[in-house]
Amino acid sequence: MIGFGAAVGLAGAWLLILKRPSSKQVPLHLAGKEPIPTGVSEPTRSTTAITALIGGFHLVIWAWPPNLTAVQLNRQIWYVWVLIGIVAVGLSAWLDRVERRSPPENRDT
Repeated sequence: MIGFGAAVGLAGAWLLILKRPSSKQVPLHLAGKEPIPTGVSEPTRSTTAITALIGGFHLVIWAWPPNLTAVQLNRQIWYVWVLIGIVAVGLSAWLDRVERRSPPENRDT
């Protein structure tokens, strides 16, 4: 569990620190249509990264006895924590999709 938690945490750190979207990326244009968006927005990338960091931390911590750690989520309801992470990332991705479908004059950027 320590190895898997470390891998999840490192993936979150990679998303948060190293993997930045390129400003030079040109979206794919089809004839007579709007450009096809690529990737996810920065808020969704950050939500995914922070969720992975928190999940990885707690996977590593759950491998140790509870009396050795000060901060630890309840192990017996692990499925609730997984569901909360899935809902957070899913809602962020859904809001990306809603924003992409909105008319350009209603967008922030």
